Amino acid sequence: YTDLETSVFNALEFVTENPGGLTTKGMELELAWVASDKVRMNLGYTYSDAEFTDYITACPPSIEIQGAAAIAATCNAPGSVPAEPLYQAKGDQLPGAPRNTVTGGIEFVQPIGALVFDANANYYYRDEVPNSAGDTLTIHPDYQIVNLGFGIGAEDRSWRVGAFARNVFDERFHAGLLATPFTGPGGVMNWHTRDGR
Repeated sequence: YTDLETSVFNALEFVTENPGGLTTKGMELELAWVASDKVRMNLGYTYSDAEFTDYITACPPSIEIQGAAAIAATCNAPGSVPAEPLYQAKGDQLPGAPRNTVTGGIEFVQPIGALVFDANANYYYRDEVPNSAGDTLTIHPDYQIVNLGFGIGAEDRSWRVGAFARNVFDERFHAGLLATPFTGPGGVMNWHTRDGR
């Protein structure tokens, strides 16, 4: 890609920047198995390698907090001036794009007279991912969650009563990690999703 639009948080608001270049390569694998008329399983895997080939942006906070020497050594891209050092993110991973993602699930169905009982379990894993180019403070750790559900209903599916549990092992993870002026040097703001309490 060239001139790809990228949303960047500049510590006050989200702005749009256009990196000079980005390359992506990867693969997806999906498997489904009907083990019997009562059991179905699925498995998915995605590998995505998305890296900037040219992207000049603001010096990341994780470098700025290391002091003038680190800024001069790392944030010296063309166009840099002492008041506004610039960072060349060539080779950095695309923010928000995990390299590895795994999904899996199993579903069980059992007729009981005129009723049907069903149960399912789902698994999701996401590799660590940066939230901002070059900023090691905003790397989101990998995480995995498991969801469970079950129910019983009419054979013709005219009604069903069920229950579910999200994130049954109470895995903590964030929706985002961003550097802000309110957190002080080297600080980040994070927030949780409904699932990652």
